[in-house]
Amino acid sequence: MNLDNMNLNNSALAQFRSQLVKFETESLEEDFDDIQYAELIPVDTSGPEWIKGITYRSLEKVGQAKWVSGGAQDVPNADILSKDSNTDIELAAIGYAYTLEEIQQSAMHGFPLDSGRLSAARRAAEEFTDNLALSGDQNKGMEGLFNSSSVTPFAAPQTFDDATLDQALAMVNSGLVGIGGDLTRSRYPRDTVLLPASTLTKLASKRVESTHETFLSYLQKYNLYTVRTGNPLTIRDVSGLETAGAGATKRAVFYRRDPNVLKFHMPMPHKFLPVQQVIMEFKVPGIFRIGGTEIRRPDAIGYQDGV
Repeated sequence: MNLDNMNLNNSALAQFRSQLVKFETESLEEDFDDIQYAELIPVDTSGPEWIKGITYRSLEKVGQAKWVSGGAQDVPNADILSKDSNTDIELAAIGYAYTLEEIQQSAMHGFPLDSGRLSAARRAAEEFTDNLALSGDQNKGMEGLFNSSSVTPFAAPQTFDDATLDQALAMVNSGLVGIGGDLTRSRYPRDTVLLPASTLTKLASKRVESTHETFLSYLQKYNLYTVRTGNPLTIRDVSGLETAGAGATKRAVFYRRDPNVLKFHMPMPHKFLPVQQVIMEFKVPGIFRIGGTEIRRPDAIGYQDGV
């Protein structure tokens, strides 16, 4: 139903519309500091809003040069191995509403409507998206960064809480280079470590003997990734890892934050539709379309359980 046909006088209607525009403008500037998915996973919003799914192709270069003679007939060839996979995109929704009474009283007395409902709707959409990107949704068959079936977990030799400095460094380095501690260089070196909050707190609190250094600052300086590349290693704590490992143990996630390695597809970010009247309630539906986290290079991601 068109707003002009609702039981609102022109003044109330104009005020209502202007307030919604103001609320939505302000909400776009609001930060939710504890929502982390966009900082942890490259987000792709490039697909058409109503696309059913996204097919992507994983590519792997193969081939190795070798010494040959001047008249050789057996020159080796490089090639590309490809594998097609699909990510489904699903519709989700969260909106807000005002009653006819609230709108009329706002216009009559000149006080603004409560903007908290719109903010709460945006917050709910972000929380939903954050949880899907990190932990997936079993009912939808979607996986997240923390629990991809394409990544093979391996067990930590001990916990970070009980580890000596040398043991803690060895645990980080084994997570950075892959299962079994393969020390060869990777095409996609892992540059990010995600830890349970309690583990990061412990590492930030334990001092290296006879120094002002903590275990955490030491690991950030002397890990294999930083030694090899000269670049800082990102170490962060993230909710959801306290029981993400096998047997509900703590899990550490090591990966490269790179769109060639992983992506989160969001062809339709959360947006509000035009106001709709349902009897004496004025609803503002909010919708968004997203898919699970797409792991393109499982070899660039590692799960270390029991940390």
